[in-house]
Amino acid sequence: MELITTRETATLLGVTPRRVRALMEQGALHGQKIGGGWMVDPSSVDQLRHQRRGHPGRRPSARIAWAALLSEFGTEITPELAEAFRIDKESRRLIRDIARHRVDDWRWLCAARSEVRRFRTRDAFLDRIATTPGLVPAGLGDADWSAVVSARYELDRYSSRPAADELERRYLLRPISPAAANLTIRVVAGLEENAERFVLDRLAMPVAVIAVDLMEEADERTNRAGAAMLEQLLPR
Repeated sequence: MELITTRETATLLGVTPRRVRALMEQGALHGQKIGGGWMVDPSSVDQLRHQRRGHPGRRPSARIAWAALLSEFGTEITPELAEAFRIDKESRRLIRDIARHRVDDWRWLCAARSEVRRFRTRDAFLDRIATTPGLVPAGLGDADWSAVVSARYELDRYSSRPAADELERRYLLRPISPAAANLTIRVVAGLEENAERFVLDRLAMPVAVIAVDLMEEADERTNRAGAAMLEQLLPR
């Protein structure tokens, strides 16, 4: 895939090159460093432009996005989840409101839930990372779905920020464009300690989370598979 410069990206988004670099640091744009400068994956630019269209108001916080996904869109709010995510009457209303959105909106609605980091590394390192404690299978890293949407050996995991930083240090991981990546680390962001622990203290993510993960992939087939999964889950 041909990458584009930060200046070209800034023109497409109507922002400054400095803002482009900030978006890359936040995980909203993907790319790689070539020589002395950063180059941007145009598919991530297209996705960001799509997310910005037709979405008035503020994006839900990470707390509300996670609560919606983990509660089957407000239909299964357990006492444990309510306590971890401080779900009060207003929170329930917000969850019900976002559950009414179209399937295509959910990448935008849930964007605050994680900071996505993409890398390429050796298959031997993938095997080691796959068995690292504290990482939860996500998207293409979930065995139940990866065979359906991708033939490549890929690893996709949710992680805390300290654990992700340690993986980068230990395996000398460097950012790369999504098209070339075989490792995705989704750093759980914007949650209090109890809520983050509630997310990461599990063996696997629920189907709603996996569906949104798949919708964030640049591959069209994978994207459609995630959207179809989510369509079946959203309240009618």
